[in-house]
Amino acid sequence: MLPDLDKVVGEYETLIDSGDIDRANFMLAVIIGYSAFLWKMGIVTREELSKYFERLRENILEGPDYLNPYVLELTSILSEGLDERLFEELLAKLRMLLREDRFDRLEV
Repeated sequence: MLPDLDKVVGEYETLIDSGDIDRANFMLAVIIGYSAFLWKMGIVTREELSKYFERLRENILEGPDYLNPYVLELTSILSEGLDERLFEELLAKLRMLLREDRFDRLEV
């Protein structure tokens, strides 16, 4: 149920290459929220989620430095492995992030 990792990384890179940093980071934020709810519903395990987001982080961090720091923080939470407390923390941070007008702010 998790999106194909190669396709996600490929689309992220395509968006970055075209200069659409905002949309690239927004796409990742949406995938993060979707993935967290897959865990909450018991569709993916904590281990699957952790492995997926660790690989995603590795692939994206190897490239140009265009990852929004707040999106990076959310991927870190998922790569550590979710539990109920972290799920609630992730949702709170995701809500704050989704209120932003733009996702191409690269500094905190």
